[in-house]
Amino acid sequence: MSGEYGGPDLTRYQAVFDGTVSTNSLDGIWEAFCRRSLGSDGQPLAISDLVELYDDSGSEFYYVDRTAIVPVQLKAPEQESGMTMTL
Repeated sequence: MSGEYGGPDLTRYQAVFDGTVSTNSLDGIWEAFCRRSLGSDGQPLAISDLVELYDDSGSEFYYVDRTAIVPVQLKAPEQESGMTMTL
């Protein structure tokens, strides 16, 4: 995606889940949310979604690709303190 389109554009995404989860493992997050509705539209975590992991020290973004969840470099908006996850 980065090579062809310059990477994800945060203005095209909206937060559908913002809360604490029991794992920071990307595989664990996939297993927990690939079949569970995340927002009012009833959609689970899927290809082209972004996952943001954040805590007091900063934020990391990951893009859900066809075969993996890969890190992407994005500037995060200001967050409240505490370990939480945004999808």
